[in-house]
Amino acid sequence: MGDTSQPILFCNCSNSDIIPARTKQRVLGALSGSSLEHVVVPDLCRAAARRSPALTALAQRAGGLTVVACHPRAVRWLLHAAGLAWDSARYRVLNMRTRSADAIMAELFGGRPAPVSDPPAVAPEDDDWVPWFPVIDYDRCRNCRQCFNFCLFGAFALSSDGNVQVAEPWNCKNNCPACARICPEAAIMFPKLDEEPINGAEITDEQLVRANVKLNVQELLGDDVYAALGARRRQAKMRLLKKRAIERAEQEREKCVGQGDA
Repeated sequence: MGDTSQPILFCNCSNSDIIPARTKQRVLGALSGSSLEHVVVPDLCRAAARRSPALTALAQRAGGLTVVACHPRAVRWLLHAAGLAWDSARYRVLNMRTRSADAIMAELFGGRPAPVSDPPAVAPEDDDWVPWFPVIDYDRCRNCRQCFNFCLFGAFALSSDGNVQVAEPWNCKNNCPACARICPEAAIMFPKLDEEPINGAEITDEQLVRANVKLNVQELLGDDVYAALGARRRQAKMRLLKKRAIERAEQEREKCVGQGDA
């Protein structure tokens, strides 16, 4: 039986249809009609990217945390991206992508009958950003920096100690999972993707995954991987310099307009 005393974090995954709508509605309706402590986030990916204080407050609770969302591996590293260390003894994940509403509610309510209630409306986000970005599984990552050199959009950066991190998730090109396809360790996930294991599903066949990565690298980068990555890195730098120049020009323009209005 599940621990019904844990606070529950429910992800409505509002920016994607990867979770069956009926599953979300039934589980959320049961939670809203119960006395179980729960917090609903419109989209866990967005909350993680923005390091939502609500996630930090829940994770710091002594009793642990139950997350009702998607694949556990994806959830673990989304929480890590939000600055939260995973604690397998205190955290659990109930996967709405693969489990039925009945199975999830049985765990949430410890086998007791779940209340039947209409799900509440989940408030929309305050902007139009679609939270699509890479999530790094650091249990698998070997810091080869191939993703850092491959990405043209500046999503990745190096930390002060030289480790690859997703520093600008909003820079990622929507619906582009190319960096995950060429990662030698299959360490990059896109939780909103349909394709396993890039969507965060557990990896059960290492040889098959690595064979697919090899094919993807050949297709995307050709025979001379290092030369191709070097060219892409130079291209990314030029793109970043151009972006910064445009931003500076816009700032100067706004400044001049402001002075003209004074």
